[in-house]
Amino acid sequence: MSRLALLQGVTRAANEADTLQEALQAAMRLVCDSIPFHWAHTWLTQARNDASLILFDFWYPGRDPSRTLFRIASHRLRPIAADSLPGRVLQSGRPIWSSEIEELLPHRCTEARAAGIRTVAAFPATVGREVVAVLEFFSTESLAAAPGITELLLDLGRQLGELVERKRLQREYADAMQRKQQEFAQQLHDDLCQDLTGLSLLGKSLAEQLREKNLGDWKDAEALATGLQRALEKTRDIAHGVLPVEFDEPQGLGHALRRLAWTTTSTRGVQCRFTQRGTPRLKNALVATQIFRIAQEAVNNAVLHAQATRVEVEMAARDGIVSLEIRDDGKGIREADLRKERAGVRIMRYRTGLLGGTFSIGPRKPAGTSVLCEIGSKSEGTT
Repeated sequence: MSRLALLQGVTRAANEADTLQEALQAAMRLVCDSIPFHWAHTWLTQARNDASLILFDFWYPGRDPSRTLFRIASHRLRPIAADSLPGRVLQSGRPIWSSEIEELLPHRCTEARAAGIRTVAAFPATVGREVVAVLEFFSTESLAAAPGITELLLDLGRQLGELVERKRLQREYADAMQRKQQEFAQQLHDDLCQDLTGLSLLGKSLAEQLREKNLGDWKDAEALATGLQRALEKTRDIAHGVLPVEFDEPQGLGHALRRLAWTTTSTRGVQCRFTQRGTPRLKNALVATQIFRIAQEAVNNAVLHAQATRVEVEMAARDGIVSLEIRDDGKGIREADLRKERAGVRIMRYRTGLLGGTFSIGPRKPAGTSVLCEIGSKSEGTT
């Protein structure tokens, strides 16, 4: 693959990917196919202007136990040492290409030798002068750096740096919007609802006093109190619609999904059941709300488009991974719909991407559709 073809391939992958993880997977695969290397890691800075790295993703074709042990050793590098390969690239902002395995992989040397690594390379993904990620590559062959390879890796790093920054800005914007919604919902709940409750009680008291005195205006006072109670209920519904997950409530997401199932069953004539295994450890109510919206969209699609008579919503939490699956017995999803996704599916995929998770949708046997969303330990949503 030529230099231009590689750059164009990475650009195309970045534009077509719904999540940062998908884009980085494609970039690592393209670089490995082009150079060639045998497997790769991506290390991300944890926040803007943060000089610490975490192993965010990896590309390992095949199942070689020695490579798995090397990956496990890489996961244990916390914090990243300055003399490690990703640490050196983070500090210098320059690519490294070498066969000095013991020098560049001092904390993974034993596992590297067992995996047969003979050449390593790494380059920074940058935004301006800031390093936002480090990609490292490994080969079991002795590879000499081709002429112009440093410039190529720097160009790739700039492309991927822009991608990382774009995804972070999207997430920050979404978080800001969610925070505003939370503030709005909380103001409705804490301020306006309390005022309406007080006025409603006052109206009822006034109506009772007028009725006891046999004054004709008591019916108007009673109508006023009834109107205030309706306004209170509508305001609570609006607050719940803006932020369906209870504030600072560990079980809030489970309660919201159970309420979604109950409401679907009672108002839409579709049997909807919610089950939960484990308690998810989510960063905040904003993350929980994103997951709830995915479930809400999937249930709505099952009722409106798939004409389902039964919908199952299942949430599970285990080993730092939160999974949400929505299954229905409807008419299923066609191959054409998978190739050209509806707006609702794109929105669910986008919401999952904001949390750094994975999203999939497909047909079930003998009939129906399955929607699966997984938020893992590498994502932005779990703790």
